[in-house]
This record gives sequence, structure tokens and C-alpha cells, in this order.
Amino acid sequence: MAADAMRNIKIAYRVSKNWQGDPCAPVAYTWDGLNCSSIGTLKITSLNLSSNGLTGQIVSYISMLTDLESLDLSNNSLSGEIPDFLAELSSLKILNLRNNHLTGQVPNALLQRSSDGVLSLSLEKNPCESALCDQQTKDKSKKNNTVIYILASVSAILVLLLLVLAAVNIFIYIKKRKPRDYFKVLKQSSDQTESELESKRRRYSFKEVSNMTNNFERILGRGGFGTVYYGIIDDIQVAVKMLSQSSVQGYQQFLAEVNLLMRVHHRNLTCLIGYCNEEANIALIYEYMVNGNLEEHLLEKNSRAKLFSWEERLNIAMDAAQG
Repeated sequence: MAADAMRNIKIAYRVSKNWQGDPCAPVAYTWDGLNCSSIGTLKITSLNLSSNGLTGQIVSYISMLTDLESLDLSNNSLSGEIPDFLAELSSLKILNLRNNHLTGQVPNALLQRSSDGVLSLSLEKNPCESALCDQQTKDKSKKNNTVIYILASVSAILVLLLLVLAAVNIFIYIKKRKPRDYFKVLKQSSDQTESELESKRRRYSFKEVSNMTNNFERILGRGGFGTVYYGIIDDIQVAVKMLSQSSVQGYQQFLAEVNLLMRVHHRNLTCLIGYCNEEANIALIYEYMVNGNLEEHLLEKNSRAKLFSWEERLNIAMDAAQG
């Protein structure tokens, strides 16, 4: 299992080392960057891929190296979230992830093992959300104005009203049609989804995704699916949503979102431009909303967003209700 895991890691990260044959045997030809234990059956106890130009997320194949005592992935360009499975490597004593582009919350289990002194954890020079990582500060101007608070409250009520109106219209529309099992749309196989995408949307390689996002340099936001990055394709601005390795329902959400966008088209919905489905790297590529989304305009959440007039808000409500 460990040998298969190392071959998959080599493919996923395009490792340029001269890794051939069995990773641990014969002992004189153990793969560069590995340490193996010869007590009993051969086991991989150490993996060092520091400064190897690695990109993408921390791949799940590492979880198959159950005897790892030391893992060094420092000084690379790894992105995405730190996966929970690293905390499940019970023999792990040293974990070095410093100087990458890892984001999101650090798994509590890893922090607890570090606090208990059983794990040496290095996360410096990452924008992840922990005291062990560099904190990225943002200037946030707050207007302590009574009128603004009232406006924000009224806007929130208006958004709720829009959702209610849309739900009522969808219910009326469904009642007028013959009964249909809508859930079958979300249960199509990955092969069918892949076939439909091939004919209607462009497929990008992970290398192309990495290039269009400038190696995942700028983060636009995060959600249950994963992290959204800013990118450019042929001078066109795009938003790239990468599937998180730690998302349990991630691939099912990927299929559901693709199937929905393949069938629903509306002038007020962002368009799906393409996708990436390359081993552990899965992404959806949308057109980028340069002027912000509806919520930002209703609540004036950033400097780009123009606060809508009441007439504009009413027009939006009517347009949403009509579908």
C-alpha cells in the first residue's frame, strides 16, 4: 500500500526525482527523500519533499503512509486547506508545512497534538487561520451611523422577501407541472457528467488552472465546497472554485452544481466557463463578478458596490419573482 501511495504522490506532484522500482528496496537504492525501517516488513517512516516546487493541494495519498514519523512539505507552493487526515497519522512526530500558501482553519486535532507535545508542527509563512501562521490583516472601515444600521436591517428584510417570493413562484410552477423526480438530476453518474461537460464546457488541466490563478495567489472567498481564487483566461477575469480535500461531500456537491448549471440559464446567474477534473484536483471556473454580487449592492459591503435605490430594489424583486 505504501509503495502504491508513493507512486501516486510522484504522479500527483510531478516529482522530478529519479524514483524507480520499490521505494525501500534494496536498501542501498532507497528513493531520495525517504527513510525506511527495515525492522520486520519495510515501512516508510520519513518523507521529505521540501523545496521541490510542489503545487496544488496536500494529496490524500499521504494518508496511506500510516507509519510516517516525519513529513516535510516546506518551501513549496501548496495551496488549499490543511486536511484532517494528517492528524490521523498516529506515528507522526514532525510535520513541517512552513512557507506555502495553505489557507483555512488548522485542524483542531493537529493543534491539540502540538499542544500536548507529541507533534512538532511548523506552519510559519502560511496565510492559514492559526496563531502558528502569519495573519493577513485587512483594513475594514466601519460606519457607526444609525441611518446605516437601519438601512442594513431594511435591506436584510428585503433579501428575505426576495427569497420568499422566489420560493412561492417555484412552488406554483412545480404544482402546475406533472410530477417528476427532480432528485434524479442530482444522482447522475460522474461518467455522464464528464461526457456532457466535454461537449458543452472546456476542460482545463490543473497546470492551466494554476497558471490562470497565478499559482492560487488571490483568494476571493471560501465555502463548503472549498476555496475560491481569482484568475484570468485570455484577459477575461474568472473565479476558480477548488474542491477541498477535507470536504466529505465535496465531489457530490461538484456533480450537483455542474448538473444544475448545465440546465439552468438566467441573465442574473453567473455562467460556468469550464472545469478541471484531474486526479485529486477538481475545480469549477466561473465568470468573475467584477462589480460584486447582489448582497454587496444591497448591504453596501465594499467600496465597489453602489447602494441600490428603492426603485432598483423593487425591480430586482419583480425580476426574481418572474424567474
